[in-house]
Amino acid sequence: GDFKPYLLKSTDKGATWVSISANLPEGSAYCIAEDFVDPNLLFVGTEYGVHFSNDGGKNWRQLKGGMPTIAIRDIAIQKREHDLVLASFGRGFFVLDDYSPLRHLKQTEGKEAVVFPIKDSWMY
Repeated sequence: GDFKPYLLKSTDKGATWVSISANLPEGSAYCIAEDFVDPNLLFVGTEYGVHFSNDGGKNWRQLKGGMPTIAIRDIAIQKREHDLVLASFGRGFFVLDDYSPLRHLKQTEGKEAVVFPIKDSWMY
């Protein structure tokens, strides 16, 4: 009967643990992934979609982008293209192409408009 999301983080190899569930909505948390470039950029799959934090779990924001509110059961990061791959429960999977601009969100606070760095595109 306890539906709080429990996310814990250790920075001393498991000797102590700190809760990083902060403002996640009530409901199960199924999976978590850490960005391979910025260890403070975290993704968590919950009963109500996917959330991300760019401050090590102090604050969470929901990633929407047209995705329905569904349980995300697994997360994978495709390193070569910086893609976030999400597996849902009963609705297939979703891919966020090149999530690397999320690494720069801290620099945008208080600014009206920001142009994020872009990658060179492929031509076939």
